[in-house]
Amino acid sequence: MKEAIKNFIVEKAKSIFEEKGFSNTTIEEIASAAKVSKPTLYNYFTGKDDIFRAVVDAGNTELNMVLEPVLTDTRPFYERMRMLIQTLLVHVREHKGIMKIVFYESRMFLEAIDNEAHGGLKRLMEEKNRRAQFILNFIQQGADAGYIREDIPPRLLTFFFQGVMGEYILGHLMSDELENEFSLDYLADVIIDILATGLLKKDCINASE
Repeated sequence: MKEAIKNFIVEKAKSIFEEKGFSNTTIEEIASAAKVSKPTLYNYFTGKDDIFRAVVDAGNTELNMVLEPVLTDTRPFYERMRMLIQTLLVHVREHKGIMKIVFYESRMFLEAIDNEAHGGLKRLMEEKNRRAQFILNFIQQGADAGYIREDIPPRLLTFFFQGVMGEYILGHLMSDELENEFSLDYLADVIIDILATGLLKKDCINASE
């Protein structure tokens, strides 16, 4: 019961943070949205920073959980790669508001999570490293099955993949153009096509020799 109430507070807080930003959100608004008193809210969290930490942590944990099935799915590797990319794109679109806060209010974000008593940056990095290890394991599976180029180390490909997705996420946060113009299916197809076939035309490569 207590965990359910805590999760409900986090869910309501996320909506308010996304609407108003971190600095403009008050504890009173969060308590009101969650239909709990301030004293009750303080039974679960030490303050707004603590709630924001929980919101970010919940998003990271959720992403890692939805990615896990891709490792054990039995479909062909190409289809699983598309699943992986589309899952990441969906997560970005669904959590765009919180990601914008992290980007635009980075100083406040760092202050909010930089508390080792509650996990702080250490926990955030653990979740990030866990996700990187997941992607590495996924690419290694593809390499072991003969789908990935043998001349490039899987760890290097992992950094490349994270870089591609990271730049997409940054561009997505800075502008609504991609979201308004292209469907998630189309974006996933473009990203996987570039990863699978490359960016340059073969005749361009030959012409440079």
